[in-house]
Amino acid sequence: ALFTAACLPLIRSLPAGSDHQAEALPPSQARAALGKIALGMTAIFLFYLSLAGIWTFVGELARTQGISAADSSSALASASLLGVVGASLASWIGIRGQRQWLLALGYLAMASSLIGLLGDVSLLRYVLAACAFKFAWTFALPFLLAAISDYDRQGGKLVVLANLAICGGLAVGPSLAAWLLGETENFSLLLQVSAAICALSFLAILPLARRRA
Repeated sequence: ALFTAACLPLIRSLPAGSDHQAEALPPSQARAALGKIALGMTAIFLFYLSLAGIWTFVGELARTQGISAADSSSALASASLLGVVGASLASWIGIRGQRQWLLALGYLAMASSLIGLLGDVSLLRYVLAACAFKFAWTFALPFLLAAISDYDRQGGKLVVLANLAICGGLAVGPSLAAWLLGETENFSLLLQVSAAICALSFLAILPLARRRA
C-alpha cells in the first residue's frame, strides 16, 4: 500500500492523451483491423491464462517434488528478480529489434520452461525453470502489448480492452489449473496444457507482430 501511495505524485507526469480522432478506415480495412484487434485480445487472454494457472500452483508443484518450502520460496524470489531483468531488457531493446523474433524468443522460453518442469524435478532444475519462466513472461509482455497498440486508433481505448483480457486470464487460469489438477495433482497434464495455450497465444499474436508504418 505504501509503494502504491508513493506512485500517486507521479500521475501528473503521465501524458494527457490526445483529442485527435484518426480518420475512418474504408469498410474492408476496418473489418480487417477489427479482426486483428480480436486476435490481439485473444492472444493476451491466452497468455495470462497460460501463466496464471501454473504460477498459482508452482509452490505446490515444488512440494510434490520433495522441495522444501524455504527452497521453493528462495527460487521464486530469484525468479522475481529475473522478471525485473526481463522487463528491463525489453525496455532497452525497444523498437530496435524485430518484434516477431523477440516475441518468438519470449514465447519459446516460456514454453520450454514449462516443459522443463515435467517429470522428476531437482531443486536446480526447478530454480532454472522458474527463473526462465518469469524472465520470458516479463520480456515477451511489452512486445505483445506493443503489437496490439499499433492498431489503436482511438487514443488508448485498446488499453482498457487489454486490461479486461488480462484480468480474464488471471481469473480463469487458476480455476482451469485447479480443475486440471483435480484430486490427483497431475502436474504433467497442467504443464502440457499450459504450454499448448502458450503456443496458441503466440499464433494469435503473430499476424500483428510486424510493426506497422
